[in-house]
Amino acid sequence: MHGKIDETRCLKAFRVGMKESMSMYRTNGDVKEKIDKVQLHYRCCGAKRYSDWFRVSWVDTTYVDLMSVANQQSVNL
Repeated sequence: MHGKIDETRCLKAFRVGMKESMSMYRTNGDVKEKIDKVQLHYRCCGAKRYSDWFRVSWVDTTYVDLMSVANQQSVNL
């Protein structure tokens, strides 16, 4: 039973740390690089599942033309 407690504790610590890191993904290049490497190596996404990213602002708007996005959305209506 002791092994199961350690595994549960380890998973919880990973998920907490991953969520905290994900919140810095957009603004901290070092964090972004490390998360990208972990996800590529382990073929995983998010702290628990891919939908974790839906709760995080991860896109750097420096690389997004927001006017183009707004115009595209109005065309699709």
